[in-house]
Amino acid sequence: MNINDISLPILVVLFFVIFVSSTVQGTTSFGFNLVATPIFLIFLDPKLVIPILMPLTAAVNLGVILWNYQIPEFKKSSILILGGLIGLPIGILILSKSNPDYLKISTAIIILSFAILTITIPEKLNLKRSIFQDFFIGLGSGIFATSTSLSGPLIVLYLTNTNTSKSEFRKIISCFLLFIQICSIIMLALSGYINYDTLVLDVKLLPAIIIPFFIAIKIIKSINEKLFKSIVLGIVIFSSISAIISSLIPLI
Repeated sequence: MNINDISLPILVVLFFVIFVSSTVQGTTSFGFNLVATPIFLIFLDPKLVIPILMPLTAAVNLGVILWNYQIPEFKKSSILILGGLIGLPIGILILSKSNPDYLKISTAIIILSFAILTITIPEKLNLKRSIFQDFFIGLGSGIFATSTSLSGPLIVLYLTNTNTSKSEFRKIISCFLLFIQICSIIMLALSGYINYDTLVLDVKLLPAIIIPFFIAIKIIKSINEKLFKSIVLGIVIFSSISAIISSLIPLI
């Protein structure tokens, strides 16, 4: 579907999806694209989904950093960022050369895999960070950022299974994601993927970011964290399967 063909009911659905995604991001510092991408894929071409979501997720991430007065951990994020920067143009190349239907299916499968890994992997595997591992995790995250809009899940799984404290985790993930997202926006704009039409849609969806951001801050303390994570994972798994099915139907 073309951006100009989006009907009001679909726009309302997308608005609600951004609302939920912003709530997740506001409470966990990640997860915006993990929730939003598979549902957007049901309605839009993946080559439109990525440039639409990237400015929105960057805005939410910046809001989380400013609201929590987080000082970005540039020193501990530097190798991750270096790998991410190298991965960004590779991701754009994949995006430009891929068949939209196959890209949609592969993206949904990747999201579904991350959701399953989140459930099944132990909370701590006690991995040790190294320059080598940081670089390749950053590289993979950078490739995912511009090819699927998923810059976060890989690094989240990596950091949660190392000896990274909760406070340090939030600083590193916020710093890395914001830097990668800003660079992704620049590269996507120079490549022509982010344009007037995508920005107009972003402006229409912007209130769906602002409103839940403040709501999340108010209500998160009263929500059972285990239940919240279960609901989010349920949404991700359901929407991923829906995106896969919607992509397979035209190919059958």
